[in-house]
Amino acid sequence: MAPSLGFGLGLRPPHYKSVLATRPAVDWFEIVTENYMGAGGKPRHYLDGIRRRYPVVLHGVGLSIGSTGSLSKRYLADLKELADRIQPPFITDHLCWTSHRGRNAHDLLPLAYTQATLDHVVERVHQVQEALGRRLYLENPSAYVAFAANEMGEAEFLAALCRRAGSGILLDVNNLYVNAMNLGIDATEYLATLDPSWLCYFHLAGHTVQPDIRIDTHDEPVSTEVWALYREAVRRFPGVATLVEWDGRLPEFSRLHAELTRARAMHEAALLGDEPSTTVAAPWEARNPHGATTKGQTASVAWGELQDAFFQAATGQESLVEAARELELLVHGLPARALVGMNVYVEAYHLRLCEIARATYPALYQVLGDRPFNELVGAYLHVYPPCAASVKYAVAEIATYLMSDASAIDLGGLPMRVLADLAALEWATEDLFDAPDSPSPVGLSVLAEIQPDDWETLRFELIAALRVVATQYPVGEVIQAVKDGQAPARPTATPTWYLVARPDLTVEYEEITQLEALALTAVLRGATLPEAAAEIAAATTDGSAESLPALLVEYVAHWIRLGLVHGVADRLHCS
Repeated sequence: MAPSLGFGLGLRPPHYKSVLATRPAVDWFEIVTENYMGAGGKPRHYLDGIRRRYPVVLHGVGLSIGSTGSLSKRYLADLKELADRIQPPFITDHLCWTSHRGRNAHDLLPLAYTQATLDHVVERVHQVQEALGRRLYLENPSAYVAFAANEMGEAEFLAALCRRAGSGILLDVNNLYVNAMNLGIDATEYLATLDPSWLCYFHLAGHTVQPDIRIDTHDEPVSTEVWALYREAVRRFPGVATLVEWDGRLPEFSRLHAELTRARAMHEAALLGDEPSTTVAAPWEARNPHGATTKGQTASVAWGELQDAFFQAATGQESLVEAARELELLVHGLPARALVGMNVYVEAYHLRLCEIARATYPALYQVLGDRPFNELVGAYLHVYPPCAASVKYAVAEIATYLMSDASAIDLGGLPMRVLADLAALEWATEDLFDAPDSPSPVGLSVLAEIQPDDWETLRFELIAALRVVATQYPVGEVIQAVKDGQAPARPTATPTWYLVARPDLTVEYEEITQLEALALTAVLRGATLPEAAAEIAAATTDGSAESLPALLVEYVAHWIRLGLVHGVADRLHCS
C-alpha cells in the first residue's frame, strides 16, 4: 500500500508567491512534470523553494505510454534528472498516448483496450520503470469515444497492467465520472475491480457539462455528483491520499484551498458513514446496456493502424465528414455519440494551441485581433505540426513561418516582416523564461585582474539565457505599448538589434547597436575579443576598426553590470 500523503493541491505558477509567503495548510503539491524538466529561471527557483517545505509529486502529460513509436531517451533522461533532484513520493502520468510518428497532439488520446495493446503498454512501462528506478503510476484519463476493437474495459486493462508490470494507479474520480456519463461505464463496478495496493492518490477536479457530452476542463469546482462518487471511492480505499486540480480560469489560491478543505470534510464524512443532507442519485450507473467494450467488431485492426486513423482525424488533418473510416472504428450507441466525441478532440487540439500561442505572442495577438491570429495559428500548424513533448515549443516557429509562407493569409494588410520581427522578439523572451540557469555572474573586479598580455587568449563565458535578435523594424516599441495598455503605433522600417537576457528570474530586453550585436554574437560562439574585433571589422565599413578594442572592453563591462558574464577562461590553458 502506498503511503498516504494526506491532502494536496496542483501547483500552478500564479500561486508560487502565495504558497511561499503564507505556507498554507496543504500536505503536498503536485506539479506538471514537463514544465520543470531541464528548466531554470522562475520554474526551478520556486519549485526548489516549495520543495524545501512540502513533498512534491511529478504528474506528467507527455510520456505517451501508449504510443507505438520508441520511448524518447531524452525525455526519460530529463525526467530522471528532475526526479533525482526533488525526490518525489510518486511519479505519475496518464494511461493514454499523445505522440505519433514524430508529431504530438498535446492531448490525452484514448487507448484501444485489447490484449495486444496491453502487451505493448506492459513492455513500455517496464522500460520506463527500469530507466527511472522507480514505480510508475498511471492515471485513468477522461475519454469521449471508445474503440470498437476493445476486448476489455478500462478497469480490467488497468488491473492487468498493474499485475504484470508492477505499476500503480492514480485514480481520477472526476475522469471516472465523466467517462461513466459519456461512455456508459459502471463506476461502482470499476472501483470494485481495483486493488488498494495499486493506488497512490485520488484526483478531484471540475468538468464542463454540455447538452450532449461532458468535457474534462478542470476549470470548475468539483461537481456534486463527483463528490458523491468520491465518497464511494474513499469508503473502498480509505487510506488513499487526495489532490484537487484546477487549471483553466484559475481562481485565487484561497478559493482553491477552500476546495481542498471541502475534500477533507467529505473524506472524514465518508469514513464516518455520514451522508449529505440531500440525497444524490448515483449517476455513475451504467448508461449503455451494451457497455463500451463491444468485442470483436474490428479486432483484426492493429493498434498502430488505429493510431494512424485516429491521430489524423483528431488533429484536424481531414474533416470528420471525410473521416468515415475513423468513425467506423469507434463504438456507436453510447451516451455521447462518436461524432460528438471526435469533435471534442479536434476542437481541443486547435483551442489548446491557440491558447498557447496567445500567451506566447501577446503583442502579435493584440496587433492582429482574435480571428486573424487564430487563422494564422491554424495555417502555421499545417506547416509546422507540434513535435516536442513540451507544448511550449508547439508555436516556436511562427516567426519563421511568417518570413517564409504566410502570403495566403489576410493579416490586415500589415507588412509580413513587421509581424515576423514581432514574433521573433516575443519568442526569444518566452524561450528564455525557463532556459537553463548559469553559475553566479562575475563582478567588474575581474577586469582589473586581467594582465595586458592575457587579453589575446581570454574568452568571456556568457549566461545560457541570452539571445541577440536582429529585426528590420523597432518592434520593441510595439511590445511595450501593448504592455502599457496602449494602441501601438505602426513602426517605420529601421534595422534594430535587441539584447534579450534573463540574468536572474526576469527576462528583459534592450535595444543595442549593430556593433554590440556583432560582438555579442561572436563572444557567444566562443571568440576572444581580438577575434571578435576581426570579425566586426570585416563585417562593417563604418571606420570604427581602430576604436574597436576599447569599445569591446566597454561592452564587456556593460555585460558584467547586467549580470551576463559568469566566467573568464584562458582558452590556451583551460583543461
